[in-house]
Amino acid sequence: MGSIPPELSLDCRPTFFPTSITDFLRQLTLIRSVPDKLSQIDDYITRLEDEMRKIDAFKRELPLCCSFLLKTQL
Repeated sequence: MGSIPPELSLDCRPTFFPTSITDFLRQLTLIRSVPDKLSQIDDYITRLEDEMRKIDAFKRELPLCCSFLLKTQL
């Protein structure tokens, strides 16, 4: 049997630990290699974009959920 992809599992361990931009920049200054810095920045931006997509999905679903609740209560 194959392993379950992380996005389909019920595991509640977070995969992304948000840090403040100040902490991120402080960690970035400790990296000497420019390609490694760029890789860290790209990874951070990708994770933030993923979080924004999740938030946007809830913004779309919430009004639909509220309108459904209002219709069922009438």
